Amino acid sequence: MLNKWYIPLGVLLVLLPACRSDREKEAEEVVEEVPETRMTEPLFHAGFEGMEDASKVYMDGEYRILWDAGDEISIFTKTTQNRRYGFLGATGDGEGDFEAVTAADGSSPAQARNVAAYPYQASAACDTDGRLTLDYPAAQTYREGTYGPGAHVMVATSDDDHLSFRNVGCGLGFKFYGDGVSVSSITLTGRGGEDLAGTVYVTPGDAPALEFAASGTEKAITLTAASPVALGADAEHATLFWFSLPPLTLSEGFTVSVSTADGKVFERSVKSSFTLVRNYVYRMAALEVVPVPASAPTELGVYWNYRAGVSPYVYTPGKDMISVYEAEGNAYVRFLVPETTHLYEVGPIPTDAEAGDVLSATFTESEAGTVIRTPSVSLTVLSRAGDRLTLETDSHSYFVLRF
Repeated sequence: MLNKWYIPLGVLLVLLPACRSDREKEAEEVVEEVPETRMTEPLFHAGFEGMEDASKVYMDGEYRILWDAGDEISIFTKTTQNRRYGFLGATGDGEGDFEAVTAADGSSPAQARNVAAYPYQASAACDTDGRLTLDYPAAQTYREGTYGPGAHVMVATSDDDHLSFRNVGCGLGFKFYGDGVSVSSITLTGRGGEDLAGTVYVTPGDAPALEFAASGTEKAITLTAASPVALGADAEHATLFWFSLPPLTLSEGFTVSVSTADGKVFERSVKSSFTLVRNYVYRMAALEVVPVPASAPTELGVYWNYRAGVSPYVYTPGKDMISVYEAEGNAYVRFLVPETTHLYEVGPIPTDAEAGDVLSATFTESEAGTVIRTPSVSLTVLSRAGDRLTLETDSHSYFVLRF
């Protein structure tokens, strides 16, 4: 609410002489009220630029950005003081008025224009050149059909009390489905280790420019649901989850990891370079979520892309064959399925490998002598107990070997 500034009630002390026989003079207080006066400040009127299909705040079905009742913004009213302003309108308004919640301190250094940022952040700062220091949120909240409150950073600048907010970042939407699957959280990371959130510097303008600070940044963004979100049963009814992201290039693609209400996980990676442009939204094709336990599997076998829903090979005693070949301190482990002539081989693995060791090897899968895949892999030894060795790749493929 707009701060109200009051002139204190005037207190007039009037001494009324009371001449009474054999008594002392007494003074009585008479209080007279002075009419209230209030120092008011102008409201700021704020709207948005449109997004390109590319969505906040709050988006409708046409990707228009809309205000929520109770929204708050930071405004630097031609000074470097971060002042809090509250929205006077209703949820779904495309524009509206904001009133001051905190008063001007009268002592902050001046800068040339009014500069504003959504959402309000107590830590937001503006220098005398009008450049903002903001936090791009690494923790975002699921909201049906749009970004979570406070997730989508926007800025504005003007010479007067009209603000047109510009999107600092863009939107990335994932469509997931899975019969009986409920999602608790989703985490997004760049495979090239890019900064995705945290402290950023933003220069407002028609096309706001963003750069990450040298420290205080985050490599992952996690979208969390207050209550688990039940997914649609098929691709046609997939559930859409929106991330707000800064504009950047994910040089080696990205990985999205889904955690379900029953503690399981699902992962999928895009392994090609992917560029996200300011003011656009991007929607990925619908993916079926096939969750698996978050912990490593324990049965002998090969669990390639285990968390991505790929069916694993699990050793069947009495039908399948296991062979271990040793040479020069290394071992090669093979699983053979005679019925299908399917062969899985991984090695070399040092015969003295222990938990925590990291090693390089090759995994080969073939059928009837035709190679299906033969990638080089970096393996971490998770455990070695009895005759069993468990290894994991960086992308959560697992090898549970007799060793």
